[in-house]
Amino acid sequence: DKAAMYAGWREMNEYMRENKLEPVVPVIKPEPEPPKVVKAPKPVASAPPKEDGEEEESDEGHGKTAAAHPPAKGH
Repeated sequence: DKAAMYAGWREMNEYMRENKLEPVVPVIKPEPEPPKVVKAPKPVASAPPKEDGEEEESDEGHGKTAAAHPPAKGH
């Protein structure tokens, strides 16, 4: 109940004034910053060596089939 909470504050305020008590301001120390974790780079896996006669696939998604089929005539 809010009314009871305010009544308690008022009662404590009167008590502190009557007894000449100074309010105490809380002092909160900031939490230390956690240490930063530096991750080592992952090793890059190399592709296995190519055997003779193998063609390399392109990054364009055409692969071996595009080189095997020349463009149609008339287009």
